[in-house]
Amino acid sequence: MTEMKIADLTLAEFRALIREAVTESLADLFADPDEGLELREEFEMELKRSVEKRLTGYQETESLQDVLVELGLE
Repeated sequence: MTEMKIADLTLAEFRALIREAVTESLADLFADPDEGLELREEFEMELKRSVEKRLTGYQETESLQDVLVELGLE
C-alpha cells in the first residue's frame, strides 16, 4: 500500500481528517474515567445527604468576604 501524504489530500479530505482528530481528542478529554464503576453505598448516601443539605440552604464553606473580615484584610 502506498503511503499518502497530507499534501495529496483534497481540501474536503483534509477537513474531514482534522474534524476526526478533534472529535477523538475531545471525546478523550471529556471521557468519564469512572464510567461503569459503582459507588460504595456509604459514599452514595453521603452524596445524597450533601445534596439535601445544599437544597435546604446549608453552607459548608465561608464566603470570601467573611474570610477577609476574619483575617482583618477588610
